[in-house]
Amino acid sequence: MKTLHTDIVIIGGGITGLWTLHRLRQRGVNAVLVTDKGVGAGQTICAQGIIHSGLKYALQGKLNKSASTIADMPQYWQQCLQGDGDIDLCNAKINSSCQYLWTDTSLRARFTGLMASQAVKSLCEKVKSVDYPACFQFSNFKGDVYRLHEPVLDVPSVLHALLAPYRDAVITATVQPENIEVDGDGQWQQMKVSTTVGDSLLLKANYFVLAAGNGNADFLTKVNDTPKMQQRPLHMVSVRSHTDLPCYAHYVDSHINPRVTITSHGEGANTVWYLGGELAERGVQRDAKAQISYANELMQGLFPTLNWSNASWHTFTIQRAEVFNKGKRPEGPYVKAFNNVIVTWPTKLAFAPVVAQQIVGLIKVPTETQHENPTNLTDYTKPALATLPWV
Repeated sequence: MKTLHTDIVIIGGGITGLWTLHRLRQRGVNAVLVTDKGVGAGQTICAQGIIHSGLKYALQGKLNKSASTIADMPQYWQQCLQGDGDIDLCNAKINSSCQYLWTDTSLRARFTGLMASQAVKSLCEKVKSVDYPACFQFSNFKGDVYRLHEPVLDVPSVLHALLAPYRDAVITATVQPENIEVDGDGQWQQMKVSTTVGDSLLLKANYFVLAAGNGNADFLTKVNDTPKMQQRPLHMVSVRSHTDLPCYAHYVDSHINPRVTITSHGEGANTVWYLGGELAERGVQRDAKAQISYANELMQGLFPTLNWSNASWHTFTIQRAEVFNKGKRPEGPYVKAFNNVIVTWPTKLAFAPVVAQQIVGLIKVPTETQHENPTNLTDYTKPALATLPWV
């Protein structure tokens, strides 16, 4: 069995693990990422790709803590997408430069006041009817449309941009909790992983980062003062209606939360509309057939001029892994060190840069103890990108 000495081992190949790997390697810290699935498998690949500004959390007319925490993320990501940020994401694809919010006409008075408030007006602007996106350009469209400063990204291209420079430091392997050695002070010393080439590899490190989403639960028994994890499921829907019209929008009626959040993926007749929001949150109470029926009725009501008769529908469930908060959405990402183990749940794709920055801030590796870059990992299998859930 081979032994590898490194500074940091990151467990989890989602957006947070990759962003953290990137930031650490930029700083000359030797970090290795281990994943037993495809890159982005789980919550990341199922994300709609919206870099939220927090507006949907401010629909009551004030920026609550959730909205304030995420408000700076679009600008941060934009700098990276332009090549001017901490990480160069110039090669990532932007599906849409903005997300739209459209509201029922019955809410016009309420939203006129809301959008004029200091808390909200910097996040969006009302769109004139002549400038509506194509999906709203039909004669009996009802509602008001606002443009949000929230880019929508192609998630696989973001993952590829993060992975490509440091692919040599990523391996496909599995690790069982019983194969983690912990000393009497609760410090993790080493872990034995099983690789896809049929042998074992012993990883010794100064720090270990748990960024595996739902997979963190398997390792929490090895952490002192164990944090608790909660899961909040979503029942997502994808639909191909054989239209080439993209749609990027939150629809809001009398509910505080968006009734449905729509993003689009693919091109031409293969364009997929991906449906989340309250549709997905409340949809966990419906089976697949009932969820499709509900979504079909909703979309026919919102887009009556589109032909939904030959649409292809698909549903799947996502388990959002978060720090325990009595079943409610945490107000921000979770990052905490337990001895030399750092546990994180980012809660949203948009928070990945913040989480990585916090993780880097918790790691203290003296320059003289840093190890050589793990060039010998080239002999091990590299994970492929995870498959999109509607493919």
